[in-house]
Amino acid sequence: MAGTLQYIQKQELPSLHACHCTDIYSKIALCRISNLKEVGVGLALEYE
Repeated sequence: MAGTLQYIQKQELPSLHACHCTDIYSKIALCRISNLKEVGVGLALEYE
């Protein structure tokens, strides 16, 4: 997880969306380095 966190942090993403398969411990770690958003059923994301 440490390597993944370092990689994500370097990307300077405006937000990060964690799906249902992301466990609570990983979500806690991710929210410490990024603007973590919860993904719900039916959510549609559009990227430019």
